[in-house]
Amino acid sequence: MAQLRTRVRVIAGIAKGRTLDAPRGGATRPATDRIRETLFAILEPILDEARVLDLFAGAGTLGIEALSRGASSVTFVERSAEALKALRKNIATTHFDERAEVVAANVLGFLEQIAGPYDAVFCDPPFADIAMLRTDFADVSRLALAPRPFFAYPPNRRVNARLNADWTRLVDSGLLPERARALRVPTLVLHGDADPRPAWPARALAELIPDARFVLLDDVGHEPFWERPEPMREHLRGFLA
Repeated sequence: MAQLRTRVRVIAGIAKGRTLDAPRGGATRPATDRIRETLFAILEPILDEARVLDLFAGAGTLGIEALSRGASSVTFVERSAEALKALRKNIATTHFDERAEVVAANVLGFLEQIAGPYDAVFCDPPFADIAMLRTDFADVSRLALAPRPFFAYPPNRRVNARLNADWTRLVDSGLLPERARALRVPTLVLHGDADPRPAWPARALAELIPDARFVLLDDVGHEPFWERPEPMREHLRGFLA
């Protein structure tokens, strides 16, 4: 029986319209057009000539989009043989061979010997690798050593549910202040003034994280990316500038 495949296109840049190939399944879940459009609208101010790290790269849709839009180089880290096959094919199809580095490795092992610096870091793990997001986020500072790195992972219901559960356990354990004070990456804490959840925990978290910035967004609820994307983007652009 033939393996079903998913096809997506590069949204913008010099490779706009090129078709990317990805086997269907947990190893290669390409980010949707909507997610990529939102993410790269935010990244626009820092993407030109940026050095990018794409963790759990899958078929490479995020990293290839970054190359198409002007990133100087992308390091793709992936361990699945099937995903690596699709990734290498997509890099060849878009003619980004000279600006792309493919690392066939486990992400956690790769992070133990990372060189850096990176201007943007993508992290979109399969469900089976959710443990990556449960490690001490202080270690993320080793990923992006540039003055203003951007660290992002596209939203996902199952991932968010798991993160919420982990967050609750972290708060209940009393370890949150210690973990927050250990962060050594530029941090922006956002909260909507129309969010049914109170703003004081977010404000308190920002006070714990060294040099973090807290912003209360006007007329926004719990999901500012989707409710009012433009004000959200403006705050992020200012933070990344």
